[in-house]
Amino acid sequence: MSEEGKRLFVGLRVSLATANALGRAVETLGRRARDGGLEVRWVPPAGYHVTLKFLGWTRATAIEAVADALPALGEPEDTRLALRRVLRVLLQRVRDYRPGAAAAITPIAPSPVD
Repeated sequence: MSEEGKRLFVGLRVSLATANALGRAVETLGRRARDGGLEVRWVPPAGYHVTLKFLGWTRATAIEAVADALPALGEPEDTRLALRRVLRVLLQRVRDYRPGAAAAITPIAPSPVD
């Protein structure tokens, strides 16, 4: 029998303004997907975040230790500024995307769990 656990990640919530901007971009992408015959389900804006590290499957017995370690990471202002820049670029690329053009956003393969 397999041990209980959950798939975990470390992430930062985005600001309300960013969630709203992303929500507008998602509406645009959703219309384009439907126009192309694709059915896509989107995460509600309240769940928008930036994943900093995907931890993968974590044993239930280790989840509390992971949660206890998170406050030590803090939220340095330079991290938030860097994330704002990245999100601004992504939003601009989504706005500028035209069907048939080069892909606006290229998926990045997840890094292996350390």
